[in-house]
Amino acid sequence: MIQGRAPRSKGLVRAQKERQDRIGLAERLYRTDQKLAKSLETACLAWASYIDGDDPYLVVRTEHEYSAMIDVLLGLGLCQDQLDISYIGPSDTALYTFATRNFEVVHVTGTRFSRGPRRIPRTQIGIFVKQKAGSLIGDGRDVHRLFAMLACFIKGEQSGE
Repeated sequence: MIQGRAPRSKGLVRAQKERQDRIGLAERLYRTDQKLAKSLETACLAWASYIDGDDPYLVVRTEHEYSAMIDVLLGLGLCQDQLDISYIGPSDTALYTFATRNFEVVHVTGTRFSRGPRRIPRTQIGIFVKQKAGSLIGDGRDVHRLFAMLACFIKGEQSGE
């Protein structure tokens, strides 16, 4: 996923260096910034728990997960204007109020951003990363490739390997 040539996607190969740079930064921050280390752990756990392979949203369900995900994304070099934040659920929740403090949040109808039965609604936030010229992290699925590698790194650190 990180090394080698992708047979069908030049974009995947082009973004390889960006991913490697961001993984290196995440590793340095994990070892030197205790707050960001905890945020990385929380964000990677949320990513692994809720990821829907068909829809490239970063999904969070709690204020803690939301703060951690935003801290990680901004800490790794994303700009706020790269983030499209959408919310599914009642607008009178603490999660919605918390999410709208620093970002414009689009309240959408639907059932969920995460994997699971579509007819069972879940209150959650979906964060979509948009492409921006000169950005340090790609968009959509490339963010998920980055999180896949970060999740492996965090799992290895937690198990002592």
